[in-house]
Amino acid sequence: EEVVLENAGIVEATEAYLKFYGVPPQGKEGRAYAAVGYLPTKDNPVKIGPLPVFLFTKENQTEKVLKKLVSGDLITSDKQPYDNPFPEDLEILAKPIQENTLTLDLVTTQQWKVELLRAGTIALMETALQFDEVKFVKVTLNGVPLSWIPDAGYQKRLDVVVDVPPPILILMAGAWEKGQDEPEEVLVEFDRPVKVNSFELYHLDGQKVEGEYFKSIFQMAVVVHPKSPELFQEGTSLRAEWNVVDELGRENSGVDTMPLKKLIH
Repeated sequence: EEVVLENAGIVEATEAYLKFYGVPPQGKEGRAYAAVGYLPTKDNPVKIGPLPVFLFTKENQTEKVLKKLVSGDLITSDKQPYDNPFPEDLEILAKPIQENTLTLDLVTTQQWKVELLRAGTIALMETALQFDEVKFVKVTLNGVPLSWIPDAGYQKRLDVVVDVPPPILILMAGAWEKGQDEPEEVLVEFDRPVKVNSFELYHLDGQKVEGEYFKSIFQMAVVVHPKSPELFQEGTSLRAEWNVVDELGRENSGVDTMPLKKLIH
């Protein structure tokens, strides 16, 4: 479904994204794509929950979202209620879709525990099934078909997806240009696009972080261009006090202290 933006940007969202996160944020120009990647929940690995994924190209979206999912990039905080069940060396080959059926070949040299294999496979299959052209998914592991998947392929099951909890703050990071001693910007990231009702960022001595404050392109982060970047190093702890609400009205607030992760541009 296309969402046409007043200022000429277009964001296409999958039905799953619209259901769990509402209309995606407006873009200023060009075209972007909003989807979800599912991961198993910590409390109950047979249940999965969605996380937002944004893409900038239409080609091979299914494969791109699946690869993003197994990369581990979607889990950046232990506060998130989801687990990463995938072996570190897992590779995914998505074969061309035939008669609405997608076949995923999973390859790993590591021992994959049975319960994590099942949880991870369900997450991958449900992620693929959000795309209209996919109606069934089959999976092989190191060339061997998984016996518990029906011969015709796995179909979408709404009963495995949990309700999405309110938004949380998941990451504080500094963005450094290569070779520079000081970060260009500080990012305070939430787990989804949010509207910020209130936000304050402090040093541990109680001094407010001075600088220019912006929202990131997909409204998932508050971006600060600090007035005194020399005060920030990898591991510098900051305290954020925040109140946010997402597109579907789920509101949350918190006080979080975290060390800065280092991102290299």
